Amino acid sequence: MRAQFLWVIVVAVTLIVEQVCAEQVEPKAGAAPSVEVTISCPKTTIVAGENMEFTITIRNPSDKVVNTAPLQPFAVLTLHVESDGKVIPPQLKVQLKGHDPNVTLGAGQTLKKDQDLCTWFPLGFYAGTFEISVTYLPVRNDRSIVLKSNVVKVEVQARTPEQEKEYQDFVEILHASGKEAIDKCKQFLKEHPKSMFEPRVRIHCAGNPDLMKEVNEIEGLLGDAFERSSPTRPERNFARDLRARALEKNGMIKEAISVLQDVDEYWADVKLMTLRQRLEFVEQGPPPTEGEREKEGSEQKGGVSTRSDAKPE
Repeated sequence: MRAQFLWVIVVAVTLIVEQVCAEQVEPKAGAAPSVEVTISCPKTTIVAGENMEFTITIRNPSDKVVNTAPLQPFAVLTLHVESDGKVIPPQLKVQLKGHDPNVTLGAGQTLKKDQDLCTWFPLGFYAGTFEISVTYLPVRNDRSIVLKSNVVKVEVQARTPEQEKEYQDFVEILHASGKEAIDKCKQFLKEHPKSMFEPRVRIHCAGNPDLMKEVNEIEGLLGDAFERSSPTRPERNFARDLRARALEKNGMIKEAISVLQDVDEYWADVKLMTLRQRLEFVEQGPPPTEGEREKEGSEQKGGVSTRSDAKPE
């Protein structure tokens, strides 16, 4: 009877293990995992020099869990840009999730990464037609397996004379440094309100090391006025990171936490955890020293109350 009972347990465990293994799909040698890679842009017509955000999506269309293991964290995805059949450097490498090179996707799950053009091309594209796509190396140590995304065509229009003046002033800002760069940024914002370069000028100015302790100036550059300047999502996240760093340096921990709460990025989650721990430490004070703990213990053993409202028996 006991032997039959043990046999039933072994069979049951084996079935459970087989079921779990069936739900995990590992890429086999020479075979690509069943994932799809796509790239999408909210608009496909821009002006020369204009920033443009795009989204890279990896999707598992199967009903199984898929594990992929890219070669290295910084080589998860490569962005390709071509114009008239010529590759436009650089070929960008972007990360998907933190510093973890392994990506696990549940059945039907997607993983998205928002990027913007001017993170990699600071001056944007020149006028013309560009084709943007992504390749993904999903299997560790096998460069022969390459997943290719769709291709998005982007039409880039020439700048108007007014936009050309804005562009040249923006380039001058990028070539300046220190107080000169700050002055040029402030002059640009006065002369070119609602310029397509405004978000980048505000970020460039706020990121100047000479302003990191001037929290009010940074708030003026990256607060409500910045949010109204139509930044891309990556620009908005980067601006909030700058604001949070300035607030933290000035001891405004609660305000820094508030700024980062709406940022949906792994680095923001890590930063929020650190800030909350620091805030808790500040509010509760440092833990008691060994001497203070010994003193508290001796008072409790002696049965003597030190409270001012203690009443004699």
